[in-house]
Amino acid sequence: MDRNFHNLPNIRCGATLQAENKRYDDLANTAQMGGYATVDIRGEFAFSKEWLAQARVANLFDKAYETADFYNQQDRSLFVTLRYQP
Repeated sequence: MDRNFHNLPNIRCGATLQAENKRYDDLANTAQMGGYATVDIRGEFAFSKEWLAQARVANLFDKAYETADFYNQQDRSLFVTLRYQP
């Protein structure tokens, strides 16, 4: 979901919610894994037509979870990007 604020046309922001229910990690459906939910947020600011700053926080609430048994996912992470396009 991206949203432009009418009084702040150079700023955009959004969030992503990813949720998984309980599931199984084997073909026989005997190794059950718990569910989880993560939230990512992002924003960007256009300094001009050519310059754009972007930031994203992945796994905002630092949820510990596995997508497969013994396959831990990344902790909270911050990504910052500065883009120039003439």
